[in-house]
Amino acid sequence: MKLAIMQPYFLPYIGYFQLMGAVDAFVIYDNIKYTKKGWINRNRLLRNGEPALFSLPLAKDSDHLDVRERRLSPSFDRPKLLNQLIEAYRHAPQFPSLRPRLERMVSYPDNHLFPYLLHSIEQVRQQLALPTPLIVSSCIPIDHELRGQDRVLAICKALGVSCYVNPTGGTDLYQQDAF
Repeated sequence: MKLAIMQPYFLPYIGYFQLMGAVDAFVIYDNIKYTKKGWINRNRLLRNGEPALFSLPLAKDSDHLDVRERRLSPSFDRPKLLNQLIEAYRHAPQFPSLRPRLERMVSYPDNHLFPYLLHSIEQVRQQLALPTPLIVSSCIPIDHELRGQDRVLAICKALGVSCYVNPTGGTDLYQQDAF
């Protein structure tokens, strides 16, 4: 079995889904530390042909919480974000057929960050007709205190993985011989 492991993002880049399509199972970390200034709850859209940053606002909380412990801010204005996305992409050729799915993603009512992100990833996975099952990392029976390469190896062992597929940008994180 081929496996990939990634952290969650809101509307991830296409390479995320290419990786998902190249493996038999895809693990999404929910029990990793939330990284401030990272891309977990931030992304870019094209506004008048120029990249514009947007964020899913988070409730004020400790920077030491895991992604699954973070909450969206009570002030998160879902209709405003949806309108920004609609305005940015309404002239895109496939937008009319994608709009209902985008509306479901943005209006998803859960105020916990991880379920919100997982729902959006699942919506895109379905749109792309990727059969790859998604596995939430905290559901895998391993020592969740492990970090980095040791954690990845434990996940691979627990799931009976024969091949771990890592995105190009992450190849320096692990020792190839260990895999």
